[in-house]
Amino acid sequence: MARFHGKDRIYVACFVVALCVVCLFVGPVHAQKTTNIEAPSVAYFPLIEDLPIMPGLVFLEDQSASFDKPSGRIILQAADLAGHDSASVLDYYGRLLPALGWTEVTRTKTSVEYTREAEHLAVTIEAQPSPARLVFLLSPIQ
Repeated sequence: MARFHGKDRIYVACFVVALCVVCLFVGPVHAQKTTNIEAPSVAYFPLIEDLPIMPGLVFLEDQSASFDKPSGRIILQAADLAGHDSASVLDYYGRLLPALGWTEVTRTKTSVEYTREAEHLAVTIEAQPSPARLVFLLSPIQ
C-alpha cells in the first residue's frame, strides 16, 4: 500500500475531494438520463376516470351520458370495437377490472357485471346496430 507524505498527501486529498464533487454533480444527471423511460400512453374514458380504453377501441363521445343522483352517479360510456372480437374485449376487461378493485358478479357470452364499493358496472357488447360497440353502464348498487 502506497503512503503519501507532505505535498503528495495534499494533492491526493484534493484529488479525492474533486472526485467526490464531480460524482455529486454527474451522478444525478446520469441517473436522470438513464431512468427517464416513458410509459406507453393510455387513454381513459372521460366520465369513468379510472377506466382505461382498450388499445384499438374507438371512444364514442356522442354516446356518453352522466347523471348525478343522491344515491350515486349513473354513467354511460361506449366504444366502437373497431374490428376486435367481443371475447377478446371482455377478456381484456376481465383481467383489468379486478386489478382496479372490481369484483366480477355475473358473466354471459356478451356481458360481464362487476361491483366495487357502492357501485355496479355492467360491461356489454352490443352487436346491433352495426358496427358492434362496447357499452359501460356505471350505477349505484340498489
